[in-house]
Amino acid sequence: MSKETNHPYAAFVCLAQARCEEALDNKHGEAETLARAGSYFFKSEADKAMTSRDSFEEDVMDALHCFDAAIDIYLSLGNKALAAALCVETSRSLALLGKEEESIPYALRAADLETDSPLAAIAALTRASQYQIKLRRFD
Repeated sequence: MSKETNHPYAAFVCLAQARCEEALDNKHGEAETLARAGSYFFKSEADKAMTSRDSFEEDVMDALHCFDAAIDIYLSLGNKALAAALCVETSRSLALLGKEEESIPYALRAADLETDSPLAAIAALTRASQYQIKLRRFD
């Protein structure tokens, strides 16, 4: 079994762990393992892109679902900084896959969540504007 085929399995293990954390009512642990699962799904999609294999982007959709769920958990716990960090990670991962269009809302959401850190908010807005420029949207 090649290395790139292990990422989806690792993601599913993380999803199982997240269910256990949810059953134990450990919201921080659940969010952390959901984010780890999302990272593995993004890695799986990147492997497919690098090996020129056909992709139906199911790994991207699974990654976004995991990250969105983790972001929602952190927001429900009042931890905007961790939610913003996950938005930044999601935005960067999408951009690395050539999906700047989809990454812009996550960069903007990170900027909105970074009310306590002006430098982080500026960095997120800069990233969003760079993606806009790359897409040749100058409005």
